[in-house]
Amino acid sequence: MTLINYHLRKLVLCLISLLLASYAIAQKKDQGNTSTIDKYPEARIPNSAVIDMYSKLTGDTLRISILFPQGYNADSTKNYPVIYLTDANFSFASLTQILQVLQMGQDSQNGQNSKGVLPVKRRDLLLGVLQKSNDVQPYIPDAFVVGIGYKSTMQWAVQRYWDLTPVEDPSIPTKTGGASYFLQFINEELKPMIKNRFHASGPATYVGLSLGGLFGLYALFNQPQSFQNYIIGSPSLYYGNRVIFKYFDEFKAKHNDLNARVFMSVGSLEQPNTTADTFHMIDNWKILSNKLLDLHFTNLHLNSIMFPNETHLSVGSIAYSTGLRFIFQQID
Repeated sequence: MTLINYHLRKLVLCLISLLLASYAIAQKKDQGNTSTIDKYPEARIPNSAVIDMYSKLTGDTLRISILFPQGYNADSTKNYPVIYLTDANFSFASLTQILQVLQMGQDSQNGQNSKGVLPVKRRDLLLGVLQKSNDVQPYIPDAFVVGIGYKSTMQWAVQRYWDLTPVEDPSIPTKTGGASYFLQFINEELKPMIKNRFHASGPATYVGLSLGGLFGLYALFNQPQSFQNYIIGSPSLYYGNRVIFKYFDEFKAKHNDLNARVFMSVGSLEQPNTTADTFHMIDNWKILSNKLLDLHFTNLHLNSIMFPNETHLSVGSIAYSTGLRFIFQQID
């Protein structure tokens, strides 16, 4: 076993053990305080619903959390854009709140930005320049948010390693390498269900952090038509001996353009300055950002940012907020 695989396995084991232990403690506390908890109604996310959906492709039941657009009418024929989010057990509430706050904060009148949408040249988007002016915010449209999660924290802690990873890693003590099935589930089962039930067939945006970011890049380089926009936060580019760079090279050899908006970010504190670090989050992010820039594709709009003073666990919210504003910004 290589040193990298040893440290990776050790870290994964610790994370899984910690998550399972925390879940067990929380369950025990809940059982011991049911009389107090039962006195109050449970806090819920307004305008949302949950559907447990069995997938024939993955062989698992996934918990789908849905935020409906403001003013959504089930009898209407209006179509809405859809934002697909992985790791919804821990990310759905955060992303939906940020989306709704951004929608509230824009100066709008009759559904349009009263100041006009600021056009941004493609060159101004490269490596960190999101807007030319802080006075104009992009118009964030009404949209569905579809969070893909699991029925329990324990299921999430284990199954995400299967769903979000593109190749097997024998050093990880759980099943890995099921990303192709998971992407097929999204495209062939989940999207048709959302479209048929809720007439949501507008532009599709993917949002994922960490292993979810890795999965988003797997989709981008293997089936880029799956989504029109990608928000990739702190992607686990180290995974599978940096297999995502292999997918990039294969994509580059076959394509001369990529019609997508891609936001990719990392936190400045994600790579400790020690020889023990095996993940190289910032180094890998820089390498992939430069490779994407060097493509010079006409229809690829890229914004790649490193957020100062943010760790792997703290960077998610700012990545969501900045990524959404970039994705929905008018570009010349």
